[in-house]
Amino acid sequence: MTARRRPSSPNVQGELVIDLRKMVRLVEGMKVWELAQFAGTTVEAVVSRVVIAAKLPGFPGLHGHRNFAPRRKGPEVKAAATVEVSEACEPEVEVAREPEPELGRFLGRVTRRELKVIVDRWVLGRVLIACEWNITHAANRLEISRRRLRQRWAAVRSPAVGALIAKVARSKEVDVPVGPSLAELVERRVTHREIERVVDRWVVEQMLADEWGNVTRSAKRLRVSRRLVRGIRNSKAEGS
Repeated sequence: MTARRRPSSPNVQGELVIDLRKMVRLVEGMKVWELAQFAGTTVEAVVSRVVIAAKLPGFPGLHGHRNFAPRRKGPEVKAAATVEVSEACEPEVEVAREPEPELGRFLGRVTRRELKVIVDRWVLGRVLIACEWNITHAANRLEISRRRLRQRWAAVRSPAVGALIAKVARSKEVDVPVGPSLAELVERRVTHREIERVVDRWVVEQMLADEWGNVTRSAKRLRVSRRLVRGIRNSKAEGS
């Protein structure tokens, strides 16, 4: 009589036993599209949740189903995913559609670092919309890394930045100096580094004019070192 072999693993009915450590190692080695398939969702949904909303997506297929990575979806599921992505991206679209900031209104009211954030808020938003929110295409167009683009976009969406822009926009100052046109720079597909150089040169030139060429007072108002002010001034004079 042949002895019946006992199963080496427990026979689990109705639920899936998951090793969390193995699951973490598996997910860490995945690419975005693989993670989307694993989660049973779209790449756009993963990006909107992880990159933009800074939230991990849900895994609807993990509990109670072994086939948790369906490759095909019905029209209803696709429509629901599209609505989810549009709702998640709505705040970012509103930020990107803000009017171009008048840099002259910020002169002397914000530091150099704050002005860079304000410029990035508008420039990055416009480029992302032009590239249909494709991180890779936007990063290539600006000649920066995708990681850098994600970090800057996350920083400029801060409510504090929006409040600062709104506060300055309500000011009733007259004779505001005309700053460089960000729209023109974006239209010309100027790199991110060159946009920073153009804005820095203009700011330092205006600040030195207000302070009668005094580097120390100009640096203090911008909250930067005198060495940086001299470096930007000299690059402006050399035309580099």
